[in-house]
Amino acid sequence: MNALGTKPLAGVIPLFALAMCVANIWVPYSYWFDELFSVTVSAQSLGGVFHDMLRDVHPPLYQVLLWAWMGLFGDSEPATRSLSLVFAVAALAHVVVWSKKLHPETRLALLIFFCTTALLPNYAQETRSYAMVLFLSTLLTTGLLDYDGSRRRFIGLVTVCALLSLTHYFGLLLSLAALGWLLFRDRRDHARVLTIFAVLALAAAWPASQFLLGDIADKTGGQFWIKVDGPIDTIMTAIRAPTNLTGFFIVFALIAALSRNLKAEWLAEKSHLARAGFLLAATILLALLIDLHTPISTKRNFIVLLPAYSVLFGIFVGGLLRHPKARLYAYVVLALFALDNAHQAYKHMHKRWMPLQDWRATAALISRDHTPGTALYFIPLHDAKRIGRERDDIFNYYLNRQSYGRLRLAPINIAEIGAAPRPFLILFSENNNNFIEDRLRKQGLADAVTIRYPTQQILHGAGVIESLDD
Repeated sequence: MNALGTKPLAGVIPLFALAMCVANIWVPYSYWFDELFSVTVSAQSLGGVFHDMLRDVHPPLYQVLLWAWMGLFGDSEPATRSLSLVFAVAALAHVVVWSKKLHPETRLALLIFFCTTALLPNYAQETRSYAMVLFLSTLLTTGLLDYDGSRRRFIGLVTVCALLSLTHYFGLLLSLAALGWLLFRDRRDHARVLTIFAVLALAAAWPASQFLLGDIADKTGGQFWIKVDGPIDTIMTAIRAPTNLTGFFIVFALIAALSRNLKAEWLAEKSHLARAGFLLAATILLALLIDLHTPISTKRNFIVLLPAYSVLFGIFVGGLLRHPKARLYAYVVLALFALDNAHQAYKHMHKRWMPLQDWRATAALISRDHTPGTALYFIPLHDAKRIGRERDDIFNYYLNRQSYGRLRLAPINIAEIGAAPRPFLILFSENNNNFIEDRLRKQGLADAVTIRYPTQQILHGAGVIESLDD
């Protein structure tokens, strides 16, 4: 397949990504816990948003935008998730347009990597900050690759760095890498150096506020739910983040690098190769250094590196596609890569059709089975103090809507269930499958209550503890 033959493929692949992004937006699956946190925080006044975000582990920009978005479009699942869809589609559109300046084969490989990863459609349909992070990371990565020293590009780049730093702390890491590169390149321009330090001060303002006024200090030093088992674990998490086959691609690229002819193909785009490689390596290194004290690395956080990964993949595989002897093998590898990614993306989408934490169905069960005199409770998360996300509104969100505000759950600890007045219904949600069952058994309550899961095909997640008659 020659360069001309890559154009139809390059046109179809983004349409696949767009279809995957839009697929579930109007499917009525319920929010899960972190989405409920986002919605209930942004349902308050603007002052309330900032107050609650001080206790969270994220910067506030996305929540502020969601607050404004909900003011315009409401708090239904499609309404709030559509904000993420807008950012995901904007990121996709930017990549499609920007990549037109690349070699056709490089562009094809880049688009396959970016458009078939499960990260894109998964977070395009979730009321959290990751689609916004992806959009800003895409602007930052392409802006750095195109940076020519002009005033317009400099202002654009530092502005994106500031916005990304206030959206997610992995966005801050990517911004630190980009600002460090800018600082070295423009070190003789005193005005630009001062501007870079001003952006760094702005980026540091929110985490400093969380340390001084919030409780983020209580989550450092391994006191948070994220666990990372050493530097190798950080690196492997970063490698596996965009796709299951990233490691295979890295090995494939290293082996192919032994060919002098292929090196020549890649060096034709050496500026993009060097800059994208620097962003990738510097961001992973910063995450690794932080993980040594306070683990922060999860696969989803490395969504900030999806654009850089895509560029590097495009350059390496694009070079293979242009090489007469490697072309056939490269197309086979590319096809297998795309099929595996598409399969993984589909699996992520399919999981949403039957959510593990079906809060709406759980609330409907309580609302339906409630009778006058039934006490209604919820069990706070056992690690809520470390997470910093304990809000009554989260547990009452769907029950409030279904009962029009008539019913409300009160908090109760598991140790208090035995003395609670009967009959009662207790909502709970735990990621640890056996946590609730084990605690009830230890309290001697196994025969006094029954546990019901509204989504019968999936055990555990969100459920209801119901008292049994004596």
